[in-house]
Amino acid sequence: MRKNHRIFLLMLCIALTLSLGGAQLAFADTFDGESISAAEETAVSAPSGVKALSSGTTTIKVSWNKAAGAEKYQVYRYYSKTKSWKLVKTTSALSVKFTGLAKSTTYKYKVRALAGGNKSAFSASVSSKTGVVTKISLNASSGNCAKERPSGCRRQ
Repeated sequence: MRKNHRIFLLMLCIALTLSLGGAQLAFADTFDGESISAAEETAVSAPSGVKALSSGTTTIKVSWNKAAGAEKYQVYRYYSKTKSWKLVKTTSALSVKFTGLAKSTTYKYKVRALAGGNKSAFSASVSSKTGVVTKISLNASSGNCAKERPSGCRRQ
């Protein structure tokens, strides 16, 4: 009889432990009547405004807007040979410059934010081709070409 009693108590303890453990997992904090889960407290949003701009024959700059709750960012590049995305940089900055890239090659990037142990969804992917001029600046102090050469401007 004593042995059966011990087995009964052991099974009761196991059942209580499992039911209390389940109750803890289902428990949610409340704040002003709203339920807040642990995942929502540490959620981090995906970066927006991601851009990739060529700034030379072998350089691409990838930039993005700050994501709410983000501490760091992971930048991924797509590799067409393996048809896979690979992590190429982790940073706390809002941009990354990649140099030494192949000339006249299109590169594809996406970014996600990190906060604590949480990762956001990925941003939309963006692409840019090296060696493509994306910005031209003129220096007004260099003079008026038409005035200096009435016949027109020629390259020297």
